[in-house]
Amino acid sequence: MAQTSHGVGGVGYDAKKRTWPAEFNVFLALVILVVIFELIGRIFLGDSFLFNTRSDVGGIFNEARLQIIILQ
Repeated sequence: MAQTSHGVGGVGYDAKKRTWPAEFNVFLALVILVVIFELIGRIFLGDSFLFNTRSDVGGIFNEARLQIIILQ
C-alpha cells in the first residue's frame, strides 16, 4: 500500500508538531499591528490609536476607531 505524504520536494508535514491553531497566528499578527500603531501614535502624535485619551468622552476605548476596525 502506498503512503501519502504532504509536503513539497519530499519534505513531510507532521500535524502533531503544531502547538497552536492557525487562527492564532492571525490573531497574533493583529495584536502586533495594534501594538505597532499604538507606539507610532504615542511617539509621533502623542495620542493613542486604540484607547480614548479625551477627557470629555466616557469609556476606555475609542469606539469610533474600533467600529471601523471591526467593520473592515
